[in-house]
Amino acid sequence: MKSRTIPFLFVSLIVLAVVYYYDHQHIVALRSAEIKEARVLPFAVDKVDTLEFRNPQGTFKLVKLEGVWRLIAPSAKLADPKTVEENILKLLDASTKIGSIPMKDAERKNYGVEKDKALWVRATASHTAKGEPNAVELLLGADTAIPGEIYLWDTANPSHVQVTQQNLRRAFQYGELDLRDKSICEYDIEKALTLEVAWDGVSTLRLQRNETGDWNVFSPSAKAGVVDGTWNPAEKRLVDNLLNTLKTMRPFATGAQNAIRASQVEAQEGKAQLHLTFAAKAANQPAAKVELGLRAVPFDVDLTSGTQAAGNKESAAPTKHAPWIGEVAGNDLLYAADSRLPGWLHNGPEAYRDRQAVPLSADEVTGLHIAITIANKISDTVDLVREKKGPWQFAADKTKQVNQTNVTLYLAYSMSQKIDTFQNDLPSTLTQSLSTIFQQPLLRVQFTAGNKVQGYEIGKPVAQGDSRYFARRLEGAEGKPGEVFTLNLPAQVLVQLLKLTSFFEDRPVLHFNPAEVNSVVVSLTVKDDATTMTLKSSGTQENAAWLGTLGMQKGNTIPPTVIKPFLETLRSVQYFSINNNPDAAAIQKADLGKPAVRIYLYGNQNELLASVAIGKIPENEQDAAMVQDNTGRYLLVSGGSLGNVIKTLYTIAQRLR
Repeated sequence: MKSRTIPFLFVSLIVLAVVYYYDHQHIVALRSAEIKEARVLPFAVDKVDTLEFRNPQGTFKLVKLEGVWRLIAPSAKLADPKTVEENILKLLDASTKIGSIPMKDAERKNYGVEKDKALWVRATASHTAKGEPNAVELLLGADTAIPGEIYLWDTANPSHVQVTQQNLRRAFQYGELDLRDKSICEYDIEKALTLEVAWDGVSTLRLQRNETGDWNVFSPSAKAGVVDGTWNPAEKRLVDNLLNTLKTMRPFATGAQNAIRASQVEAQEGKAQLHLTFAAKAANQPAAKVELGLRAVPFDVDLTSGTQAAGNKESAAPTKHAPWIGEVAGNDLLYAADSRLPGWLHNGPEAYRDRQAVPLSADEVTGLHIAITIANKISDTVDLVREKKGPWQFAADKTKQVNQTNVTLYLAYSMSQKIDTFQNDLPSTLTQSLSTIFQQPLLRVQFTAGNKVQGYEIGKPVAQGDSRYFARRLEGAEGKPGEVFTLNLPAQVLVQLLKLTSFFEDRPVLHFNPAEVNSVVVSLTVKDDATTMTLKSSGTQENAAWLGTLGMQKGNTIPPTVIKPFLETLRSVQYFSINNNPDAAAIQKADLGKPAVRIYLYGNQNELLASVAIGKIPENEQDAAMVQDNTGRYLLVSGGSLGNVIKTLYTIAQRLR
């Protein structure tokens, strides 16, 4: 047996070598043929307006009408522009003829370009230059002996077979589902004007754009027997998520391919209907409407075939994990729905409402009114105004300085509060208690923006010890009471809202403009040794370096990126009260008899701009510390703000050692 196997293998190798030699000779011939590399497509790709091809999945025809690709055969549908433009035409345009071999008609089989078996392609252009071909018809054949290349037959040169890149064959292997437009409709979902959802025929959600293009949601009246309601601002993020989910739904089969379409499988968990409207394409046309149906199917259904596992009735029970499919009226495609979509559609209108307590932008606010009443003991009113994006001023005394940073912080905090529960979800008996709940509001805050005045007031907590407080909107300059809701305001949040006039006053320990400071002299103690640190700008430019010296040591350069933040930190230190007549014990406790640090700020020509003496820094940053400024005032400041200054000073000193 062994003696027969060896000759057989030997003969087989000879046959393979001959075949390889024959094919390779053709490759050598085409490589050496005296032809220039030519494009497969004889005209510009942007002129192509008809594509026809036949592959094992069928025969297809695509036509470009008014700039839009449409599938004409086997069915008249909108085509997927990405598949046509990027996956087919791009590869067709990039393909080139890299060789040519003479071929007799009887040799077609050798190259796989038989008319009734090969992959057939025809591209047509309606607008070509005079004398330029307006069509190309191809047969894509077998692979050559060189990987990545195939044989190609062009009707324009019937006596030869060419060689081209293998990618060209891949461009025409799509089926009908691949060629069809994948979106649920031909309109841009994100530009929908309205969206309505109904579950089992009952309307549960209505969204529509207002005159400015923002989304509103319809909130039905909570009163029994009342069928009307109000349109309220919707949260853009939630509506965008919903629309984007609809936009990205993709088909998994055509109705003809899938038995689910024929309702052979019973739907589970109810059915949802979505109605969307879009602006008309022309002024004399009605608004376009799209209807999408969603339904769940048992989790053991194969979505690719529509068949259900036999003999397993329990598995068909309703389950929240069941797959959902979408069907569009007038469209025979079946779409796989995002697993989160049914849950989003089940949410009522309150879930889509904008929960921002004040639907305004802080940038557009030009007026701020705050009224605080705490347990009949503390009462304060703050009124601030400004020109558009200008500095804030006290309305009653515009000479009084305002801490601009604190106003910005307060606007951001008070305007960003999120509504916890809307009125429709609160007990219906609540309206009977409103006069008591808001008899003495803890806080009333109103914001003016142009001709709009909006705000809210905070009443009593929902229950004793509860961090949730009843609140209601205030409309107009007169503060007309509006919708009631609740805010979740733990103690650490509430304290940020209850700010008195002093919080908004600008009370810097040192009055100076950081841009005017030319030199800084600091007396401080470094490792128990009293010394002097001097920082002096090397020029008038903003980015000029600073020269620093520590005691008698050699100076060193300090970049402005270090000095500038230090000066801004120093300028931001605020005092909260003045001790006009401190006793000797208080001065001694603050170590101001012999302060650890003295800071002197000088301008041009050594003019003293400001100075401060800093004594003992309390270990607890929340405790107060006392300092003395160059006017002799004793000021109480936050220990934490002073600690930041001292840390920065010693960091600079470390660089100079």
